[in-house]
Amino acid sequence: MTQDSSVKTADISMNTAKKPFFSKAMLHNGRQNIIANFKLMVVIFILHIMAMPMLIISAMIQMFENGKAFDLDIYAVIAVFTTGMGAAAGLICALSVFSYLYKKTDVDMRMGLPMSTSQRFVSDFLSGLFIYIVPFAAAQIITWILMLIGHLGFDGKTFYIHSSDDPIEVTSSWTCDLFSTAAPYLWRGIIGGILLMIMFYTVTVFVASLCGNIFESIGYNILLNVLVPLVAYMLISAVIDNAPGVSIDRYAYKTISLCGPFGGVVGLVMSLNAIFYEDDIAVYSAYYTYPQWCLLFLLITVLLGAGTYLIYRKRKAEDTGKPVVFGVFYHVILTMAMFCICYSFMIDDGAEVIPMLIVTAVVYFVFHVVRNRGFGHIIKGIVIYVLTMGVASGSYMLIRNTDGFGIGSYVPAPSSVKCVYIPYTGFNDQSRGELAYFDIYGSAPTKLTQPENIQTITELHSEYIEKRNNNELNNIYTQQLEVVYRLKSGKMVYRFISLDEDAMARFIKMDTTDDLRNARADAVETKLKELEKQMEYAKLHSQEFSEKNKYENYTAVLSPQWKYNENGQAADGSVSVPYITLPEDFTDNLAKALRNDITDETEEEYFTPEKPSYQLSVDYLTLDISGSYTAALEYLRSCGLDAENITDMTESVAMGYVNNHMLNCVSDLGLASYASGREFRGNADFASSSYIMDYVDVNNDGMFVYNVGSYSFINEYYDDIAKLLEVSRKRYKSDDVRYTISVDGTVAAIPAKYNELAERVFIRSAADCFIEQAKAMDDTGNMSGTYQRFLSKFTEYYGRDKIVSAIGYYYGKDAASAIYDAMNDFIGMNLNDTNEAYYDDYENYDDYEYEVTVAVSNDVVY
Repeated sequence: MTQDSSVKTADISMNTAKKPFFSKAMLHNGRQNIIANFKLMVVIFILHIMAMPMLIISAMIQMFENGKAFDLDIYAVIAVFTTGMGAAAGLICALSVFSYLYKKTDVDMRMGLPMSTSQRFVSDFLSGLFIYIVPFAAAQIITWILMLIGHLGFDGKTFYIHSSDDPIEVTSSWTCDLFSTAAPYLWRGIIGGILLMIMFYTVTVFVASLCGNIFESIGYNILLNVLVPLVAYMLISAVIDNAPGVSIDRYAYKTISLCGPFGGVVGLVMSLNAIFYEDDIAVYSAYYTYPQWCLLFLLITVLLGAGTYLIYRKRKAEDTGKPVVFGVFYHVILTMAMFCICYSFMIDDGAEVIPMLIVTAVVYFVFHVVRNRGFGHIIKGIVIYVLTMGVASGSYMLIRNTDGFGIGSYVPAPSSVKCVYIPYTGFNDQSRGELAYFDIYGSAPTKLTQPENIQTITELHSEYIEKRNNNELNNIYTQQLEVVYRLKSGKMVYRFISLDEDAMARFIKMDTTDDLRNARADAVETKLKELEKQMEYAKLHSQEFSEKNKYENYTAVLSPQWKYNENGQAADGSVSVPYITLPEDFTDNLAKALRNDITDETEEEYFTPEKPSYQLSVDYLTLDISGSYTAALEYLRSCGLDAENITDMTESVAMGYVNNHMLNCVSDLGLASYASGREFRGNADFASSSYIMDYVDVNNDGMFVYNVGSYSFINEYYDDIAKLLEVSRKRYKSDDVRYTISVDGTVAAIPAKYNELAERVFIRSAADCFIEQAKAMDDTGNMSGTYQRFLSKFTEYYGRDKIVSAIGYYYGKDAASAIYDAMNDFIGMNLNDTNEAYYDDYENYDDYEYEVTVAVSNDVVY
């Protein structure tokens, strides 16, 4: 081989050797971009310094000067505003670096630099991102330095708040944990903030690559950031509005949280809101966890960045100056805008078609004129408008006519379900029919894994859909239940179903299955763990000013079921011990005992208990303990809380309870009659009664309700009320229950064997109500219309014999007959509109007050 040939071979090898991607020209270009925008970096840095660093400094100054860090609202507003301004600067960063895309002279010069298209894009993209992100990161370094100072200087320190009138007097104290508490949120917020900024910057570059001038770039950037999450919400809303039983809350937030920077803000806030909640509570949450959101949001950003690069490569230099480089982008934006407008008008069954057409036509032709810089291609524009409206409105009509694509009728097959979550632990734990909604920030849901329970839920779900479609639901007596299916595939299905009377009866039968027993035991254990944490905190801080001697004063009280002891204070009939005398493992041992009792409880003991229940209370914690829970009661006895030492419900206790609480409007006691034979379902039916007019209008089935505590004659039959309170059961389910009694908003059933007593008290109280109503009539003789309807129903249902017999037991037969006749006279008087004439003869009715005070025989055996 000759020397010349060797030289030629070497030259060819050098020319074909792979050049490094990050060339000197590429690095030089990026450096020049940063230098040109250095002042912008300084402005962004100052904006972020005015956010968290300023807020932290303000908090430390306040704590140093007056021991408080609560008056920070104005600084928080400033922090939010400056953070938003700093984030919005990403638009300027991107457009500044890629400004050559809008100038023909600059684009030719840039494309003539010794860089490939890939190198030029990466250099410009990363340098612009550097200009945008680095000031934020620098400000956060200062933030963490200040957080460290605050943690070392203030966390763990007790601050004493002094009176404004007397600087020496201490009114309260608190121990600072502000900085250690905020730290987990802060670092997550910083990482999430960086992801949001990268997304916003990427979207801006994406739009800049699709537009030929800066005006359209800014406008379409704003439209894209707003329309994407808005269209996502409206699409989901359109589907769910036409799919009964599906809640938008369970689907929209997850989707919106991934829709660009604006939707990402929602996702970040909601994921931060749940970072400290248990995994089993998060199973039905409406948003992603923080790690999930970060990974998904980053993945979408990367994909968007890759798409931006591909568009940048296909963009031609001669496209500079065009409103939109790729027409498809224009039509996508326009279609999204038209869909939002169509949805807004068509959501009410399409009643606003003409206004919708006018608004969409105006919006469309504004877009058309701006894009075409005039009225050119008007015929083509009209055709495109028709097609665009067809797609936008047709999409909504398709969703509506297919009932949300059939989503509302979907019921998972039992064999495909891994487990089901419901917000329910037992019929006695519900009140006022609030069965439907999960408490996302409260207790964990009940997890159903037994095949028979999963089968029951899916059957109830299918039956609900069938009744709904056939319009057979009894909407007066239905209760909503939220159900979450976890399928074996990992998919989550969220649904609301309605349960009528028959469905509720079948649903409640699950109460004694292992799933529900475990759920009740878990709920009790959670309550006791919260008590343990509360006591540990009180013990730890017992020497602080605001907590001084508080721990030593806590009392554990075991009471009868109706003796609620506010703040844990002992009352008549209760037994109590100081909490500090209880064993250290008191809560653990009691939780174990209760779990054993709940597991061993028979169906009869659960649904129709013979023994009365008790209530354990410590401070604000209250725990109902069934009389059949022998293990728990035995353990409490060993701790000094012996249920056998509790005073029975006596007339004096009932009298004191009614006088001290109800007549002072602190609580109320009521009695209900289920005249039509409706089945009592415990607290899942309704809560307490206050006044008769609250209930009669809606109870067309013949149920009567009144307020015992509002009558002046109640002291004549405290013994009867005491007996009803004694025999009533808060948790009781039986087909033959006809009367219930309510105290402090809690409803209890009266077993059927005491119906005669309950009926007598009910009729007696109705008579008292009549007397009070009659005495309260105004000068025109008018009586409450609601009460008139009650009185008419009451006399029709019970009849003369029962009413006279019951009233006669207290007042005597003659007075009872007179009262009954007066009731009928009043009914006739109101029907015949003779109020005023009858009122003139009514003055002598006060004589009945004397009859009421006549002693009557109380020799009755129950």
